[in-house]
Amino acid sequence: NFKNSNSLKNKVKIIKKKLDYEDGFVVLKGFEVKKYNLSKISKSYTFLMSKLGIVLSQNKKKEKIVKVENLGKNWSANNRGYKTKENINFHTDGGTYAGLMCIRKPKSGGENLVTSSEKVYYHFKKNYPAELKILEEGFHYHTRGENKGKERITKKKYPIFFKSNNLIHCMFNKNPIVWAYNQISMPKSKKKTILKILNLFEKISNIKKNIIFLKLEEGDILLVNNYKVLHARKKFTDSKKKRRLLLRAWVKS
Repeated sequence: NFKNSNSLKNKVKIIKKKLDYEDGFVVLKGFEVKKYNLSKISKSYTFLMSKLGIVLSQNKKKEKIVKVENLGKNWSANNRGYKTKENINFHTDGGTYAGLMCIRKPKSGGENLVTSSEKVYYHFKKNYPAELKILEEGFHYHTRGENKGKERITKKKYPIFFKSNNLIHCMFNKNPIVWAYNQISMPKSKKKTILKILNLFEKISNIKKNIIFLKLEEGDILLVNNYKVLHARKKFTDSKKKRRLLLRAWVKS
């Protein structure tokens, strides 16, 4: 109910507190998605996300709300993971916050996972300081055709871990890094080292005791702070009549 502006402001304050200073994620429940058409739901969802900050365009089509659904192709540099039914490992999205609104559930699977990137950082700091230094130096990414120019590889490196206002932040997406370094000319030994570090990051982020499993119901919204947590998705199976459908938003705080 967005009619009471004061009530909405108070709720947004609570949400942002949880996102920025507590768990780094929150699930909002009870939105009536079966009652309205997708266009109206999308507009209301955009309005709600705009209360958290600036709703960002997510691709070269400048879409601010993107449909997350299986279009029947495999995940590759030419086909984004959210358009498949495949397992998506721990990563961060664009913007400060990412929102996933469940419109239709799959037949089976599709659970969302969340883990603390801060715990991953301190695990590296304690056990793998040399590898942490490389993560902080950063990597090039494959642009996946979503950049303004024609470059397939980013010109600059982006750090996995960095600090801002004395807070540890994280930005990670393994596959675009791997695809980039498959096209970059360098000694095989160096590429092997990079892959080894990326695999180590995935191994540490998948420590079971640090993972929270979430099964989104229709009408649920999962919000994550990309700087505080990593999120993932399990492989899923669609029903014959209806495909799993989520609406994704990226927000700059």
